Amino acid sequence: MKSDNRAKVASASRMVLVAALSVFFVSVGAAVAQAQESCSGRVELWFLNDESTSVTDTEFSDAKSFISSVASSFAYDESTGFRGSLIGWEDSPTLLSGLTDQFTTVASTYSRGGRDGYTYPGAAFDYVADALTNYDGSAYASSSGEPAREGVPSIVVFLTDADGVDSAIGRVRDASQLRASASAIRNAGHEVVVMLIAEAASRYTLGDGDYEANFYSLMNEVAGSAGNVVVGDTYANIAQPTQGYISDLSSRICSVAEQLSPALPPVVSRMLWKFPGGALRACEGSVF
Repeated sequence: MKSDNRAKVASASRMVLVAALSVFFVSVGAAVAQAQESCSGRVELWFLNDESTSVTDTEFSDAKSFISSVASSFAYDESTGFRGSLIGWEDSPTLLSGLTDQFTTVASTYSRGGRDGYTYPGAAFDYVADALTNYDGSAYASSSGEPAREGVPSIVVFLTDADGVDSAIGRVRDASQLRASASAIRNAGHEVVVMLIAEAASRYTLGDGDYEANFYSLMNEVAGSAGNVVVGDTYANIAQPTQGYISDLSSRICSVAEQLSPALPPVVSRMLWKFPGGALRACEGSVF
């Protein structure tokens, strides 16, 4: 009888141990997955979203969903993480939110507010360039936007469906200003990532029947290189996570952020405290 009791106790102990280990490794796995999916860094993000006439209300809804999904890929913190600003643009830029660590809320509650007009992205770039290089005298400061943190680099994320530069009604109408303002931003130590949607994607893509060499050159110049240009699809498709465009843009921004501000991901730092010893070292290996 005693032997049977000892066997039962041993069996129960093994079950408890297996359950505890299962919970532990599930927790570790979740933390590792979060570390892989959440981009960390101390960078200011400026999202410039095209609200021109060519963007229908349905397309705007998809753009909002897309921006909100991309925004959720980053770890925000007033002191140590990302902050984001949202600017809608057409004839002129409109500040929807200055730089904030609550950017996921800003993106998810984004409203167009009836704005539309022709395609003048250079004006929006000029707005951000002034905010970064001449804050006190900038229109951004006049709109009570929070200044960029001292010594913290910025990434301007430019989203557009501009219909080329040559002749279409939805073409870029201030290419010279766009080129100059983007250059000023990059010369000040910041970076630009371009997201091309719908007509803009077609105008940029070599081999497409609507390809424009001048537009291709302009977008590469604005971004600093073709590597910082993400070519999308229709608004409906980019908003679908399964299509991969959300991760494409998030990954490109994250890669640029890591170059500008390399840092140990905060999620891994929390794991250092939660999972000391050998288990942590194994997790670090799988993250990096």
